[in-house]
Amino acid sequence: MKFYLNFVSPNFGKIEITEPIGFDAYSFKLSQRANGFGRDKNIGAEQIDLQFISGYFDKADEPRTQPNGVVINNLTMCFDEILQAISERGSESKIEFFVNTFNNGLLDISESTTDNLKYFSCSIVQDTTRALIERKKDIKTDVFGLVDTFGNTQIPLAKTKILLKAKPTIQVSNWVSQGLNDFVDSTDPINQVRAFNFALFIEKSNIEDTLTAFEPIITAPDYDAPSMADNYKLIRAESTLTNLKVSVKQNMSYTVTQGPFPGSGVVFLYVIYGQIYSAQNTNPKRITLYNDNFVSSVEKTVNVDETFTYTIDRLEVGESVWVYWGVFGNADCAINGTVVSSEITMETTSTAVNSVIFGVTYFNFLQQGIKSISGLNLEATDIQTGEFKDQFVFNGNLIRQKDDKPLNFVFKDEMNDLKEFNGDYQILDDKVQLLQYSAFYPNIDIGAFNVSPDEAIFERKFNNRFKDFSLEFNYQNFQNDKDESNTVDSVHTEAQFQHANEQVDNTTEVSINHIRDPFLIETMRKDALKNTTALPTDDKIVLLDCVAIPINSFGNLPAVLLMRVLFDGTRLEILGTKAINWLLLGFENGNTVEITRGENIGFYAVLQHSATILELTFVSGVCNFSGETFINLRYPLTNVFLTNRTNEGFDLIEGVESPENFSNLKYTIKRNLSRNSWSSYLATINKDVPNGVVRNTYFKNNGELTTQFQGGEVLTEQANLLVSELSVKILNKHEITTKIAIGFEVAKQLIEDIANLKGFIRILDPNNKMYKIHPRVVDMVWRDGVMEITGEERNESDFVTILKTSQLIINEVGYTEVIGLLEWFRFTGEYLQIFDKQSIALINPTKFDKVILNGLTYNSPTALAIALNN
Repeated sequence: MKFYLNFVSPNFGKIEITEPIGFDAYSFKLSQRANGFGRDKNIGAEQIDLQFISGYFDKADEPRTQPNGVVINNLTMCFDEILQAISERGSESKIEFFVNTFNNGLLDISESTTDNLKYFSCSIVQDTTRALIERKKDIKTDVFGLVDTFGNTQIPLAKTKILLKAKPTIQVSNWVSQGLNDFVDSTDPINQVRAFNFALFIEKSNIEDTLTAFEPIITAPDYDAPSMADNYKLIRAESTLTNLKVSVKQNMSYTVTQGPFPGSGVVFLYVIYGQIYSAQNTNPKRITLYNDNFVSSVEKTVNVDETFTYTIDRLEVGESVWVYWGVFGNADCAINGTVVSSEITMETTSTAVNSVIFGVTYFNFLQQGIKSISGLNLEATDIQTGEFKDQFVFNGNLIRQKDDKPLNFVFKDEMNDLKEFNGDYQILDDKVQLLQYSAFYPNIDIGAFNVSPDEAIFERKFNNRFKDFSLEFNYQNFQNDKDESNTVDSVHTEAQFQHANEQVDNTTEVSINHIRDPFLIETMRKDALKNTTALPTDDKIVLLDCVAIPINSFGNLPAVLLMRVLFDGTRLEILGTKAINWLLLGFENGNTVEITRGENIGFYAVLQHSATILELTFVSGVCNFSGETFINLRYPLTNVFLTNRTNEGFDLIEGVESPENFSNLKYTIKRNLSRNSWSSYLATINKDVPNGVVRNTYFKNNGELTTQFQGGEVLTEQANLLVSELSVKILNKHEITTKIAIGFEVAKQLIEDIANLKGFIRILDPNNKMYKIHPRVVDMVWRDGVMEITGEERNESDFVTILKTSQLIINEVGYTEVIGLLEWFRFTGEYLQIFDKQSIALINPTKFDKVILNGLTYNSPTALAIALNN
């Protein structure tokens, strides 16, 4: 080894020195994170104390001139130069420490000590990127910010517009009465209507808007009196409501008695719906659920204890529902009654208006955040162009299209969420890699090593990583029956699986921060549109699977809206509502829109639009109505090209309401676990029970969901997993610790290969049996020439497959160095072994009939040997 100090400031240049005191502690280190797969390397030490003393030591290759002009022929520790540098630059002196050709850090001048005569002592500090990222792992950095965490200028991420299709949700509202309530209708010859509804108290108000009556009883001169319309409106739709089931459960009794003047009367129950209240209407918008006509000459008492129901097919935005009981008696007809209990329940599927939101690609979000805290680029092929490429990130603020609010990246949270697809990160010298489990264990041979004879150690034990009894897979954030009753359909929730193992007790816990649940996404969307104040979900990270919108797509908005005709019919203004924001529908100024139903049917050009007012110029048709009425507005989707994937690509979706509008189905718990990255991992855990079952013991909400995507496997969320159907195992359940003899340069290259290539090494046990291990812990003190390695043992098939062409490919690993060498294979009886040029085994002794050479098996060792030699 050669040692150097490079005086950067002041610039004395790079000077060879003799080995400083304390260098014995320098080492090669590599370790795999306990709960991950990435391997962090450290060549040298992140902080170590060295001492530089005055004096002359080894003979130098060439004489050199010191800063004081003295020419010397021996190496020093640059004691004089260090003191000279400090006298000129103080704590701002910059002196690098090199071993051979690589830089191992800076002398920590600010924490140094010296007697100014014989010694100078300080630490060598490696400000590695890994250490830097560790310090910043909890720092929030805005991917839209103008500066990164170093204070350097950065280009904010460009926002992409996404049409967020509304998630139909089942909503329920109900009203109840309290105590006994009496009603009386005793009339003189002047006819009048007395209406009542004692279910005034709202127990659940999920349907928007849910209203209640001002008064339990109203007396009105006729059925269509304004007081009736004002008092008994229970629902005014803010979104399209379909299959609105109205249920009235009534327990009451009433008595009809005769006064001096005989008359007639009626007791009735009305459900009225539509844009305008009209109790006289005889079309289906006025539904009579109960009707008792009588004459007062026949006195009677009636007991009513039943439930009345009616289903309204569709209610557009702005339309309403009125429900009440009524009593009408003429002449001297008297009706007296008591309501014991009354309950009204409405259940409906609510579909809000689609809206356009801002988002950024998942890859760009991760890349910008990682570069901001580390300065490194990101390599994540699976996310950028591969299996997970069509995902977009947004939060509550981006649902509102707010340009001035941050989208914060937190390294710790985002790296944790890679567990969704059993992935992890690795920090290299020039980049951060994000990979799936299998990519951390490639089938690449990066070296073979003999056990150190002086430090002989070989220990094989079960790998703690795979001593699992159960797996818990949880999404931390999902809608839990807060606003919608059909959140029991949700699947991005919590699940537990019990492995086939019975003699172990560990649990793997996967807890995902980002939001996948379409019900919670829909609640966030509706809350963001209705509120201008801050919401708890404004900073929550949502991950959404998206697809392209077909060219020339249109949106439709059926709603009751207030319009105003201006300038002799050449202009039309339409007001939005708190659930309709014109800026978020997906059209632009200058586009042509069409009113296809209702008033003012025709074509219009968009002059301008704000959140609340749409201003149109008349093109053709009829434009003469001002007022509130129902229309259907058809508009082009011209400024948005992506939308959330719902049923696109799925051959089967069963077990949910509105499967055509259910987002993120590619990322359900079962689909995640069925990916090779998880399936192969589970196969190793359950390796010892090959015919066993991984049982689903718990699934919160909709475990019955069954899907099939692009002709693939039909998956049911709560179904068990058969061990025999899991992916091919990469690792077996063991790990090995050993010590190998190794030189400095080879050790350095091995550390680099483990970090960059991530392959396996071959080592031997005391009986010369070969094992392939993926190192996860490496520790070597440079001076000793011995490296201790703990590695995870690679799973080996009972068969050996060999492809012999211009090179030798054994179990899919290519070896060129064995071709043409003498005795590169050997038979011991019926068992074959193959060796590399160092005479270290490439395979363990394998019976000839378990060897497949160029696709063929042979009936004797001799025949196989001849084929190998040919």
